[in-house]
Amino acid sequence: MDSKIIELFFSRSEQALSELSAKYGRLCRKIAYGILKNNEDTEECLNTSYMCLWNSIPPAKPDSLCAYLCSVVRNNAFAIYSKSRYRFCEDSFEELSEIITDGATVESLADGTYLSSLLNDFLAGTDSKNRKIFMCRYYFNMSVSEIAHKVSMSESAVKTRLSRLRQKLRSYLSERGVNV
Repeated sequence: MDSKIIELFFSRSEQALSELSAKYGRLCRKIAYGILKNNEDTEECLNTSYMCLWNSIPPAKPDSLCAYLCSVVRNNAFAIYSKSRYRFCEDSFEELSEIITDGATVESLADGTYLSSLLNDFLAGTDSKNRKIFMCRYYFNMSVSEIAHKVSMSESAVKTRLSRLRQKLRSYLSERGVNV
């Protein structure tokens, strides 16, 4: 299905946007709203993101349309977020900033692919519930109470798991030479 959507982009058919929205709109909305916590800004983010895809495909031909789109949505949401007065994500950013500092081996992290690869490997080594909790908190920017409800756990249990995951991530990154 993704290859058909990409073909529609290459043929410059507006149906590409309709198909993209039908398939990934809900996921994109969840990502954007998780960062922005505002319906109007979320709509602006989605519209901007779809326009960005329209302008970048072609020439880009992403291997994973979903990953490409999610990356564009997140980047646009953070751009809107940084321009706005909304600061609902600060807690989760602060939690991770204790682990991943701006000074972390600039050469190896210059384009973010190395760090991204390490995070993916770290998460692949965790059980599915911990991976879900981590992603809900640090990718979808959900609150602890939202996560607790989603995974049917108490808030204190979620906080404990997040704390342990951050400790394990710190050790994991340190073992791989990332200054933490």
